[in-house]
Amino acid sequence: MLASGVNVRAGRPNTDFGLGFYTTTLRRQAEDWAYLKHKAQPPMKRGQLALHPVVLWVRISRDVLARLQTLAFVRGDYGADEYWSFVQHCRASVPAAPSLPAVVRHHERGGTGTPSWYDMVSGPVAAFWQQRNAMSEADQFSFHTDAAQSAINDVLAGRRGTDYDVTNVPF
Repeated sequence: MLASGVNVRAGRPNTDFGLGFYTTTLRRQAEDWAYLKHKAQPPMKRGQLALHPVVLWVRISRDVLARLQTLAFVRGDYGADEYWSFVQHCRASVPAAPSLPAVVRHHERGGTGTPSWYDMVSGPVAAFWQQRNAMSEADQFSFHTDAAQSAINDVLAGRRGTDYDVTNVPF
């Protein structure tokens, strides 16, 4: 990941805030995500060094983040209707058939009716989205566009400081 950078299009489409690169404020959650992605690999591939699970810690300047089109949710409790409506919309992406690509539900911003992604979305982690249950004490920041991807990759490449760290996750 350090050599090639993050890729906002490499994830699954039907996640809390849609297709993107996800980060979390809870280290345990980041380790779980990395471990689960590792375990999803075919057993023969798991031994490859490039597929070992890691946690990447990145600090991005507020000035850089301020230039991104963002959407932020503060609450994820049962009454947070806008948050749950957004999660439901993004998670309702249609999985791909063998011969067709997945239909991805895009974010819509600006009220134009034209699908457009927010660069970054932040808010609670949906533990059980169908039951409207969010994890306590954990937030996520998802990056969805080329501009957001560049914000992370510029740090990894040393173009905006080198404030990051990588640690291995036991498997």
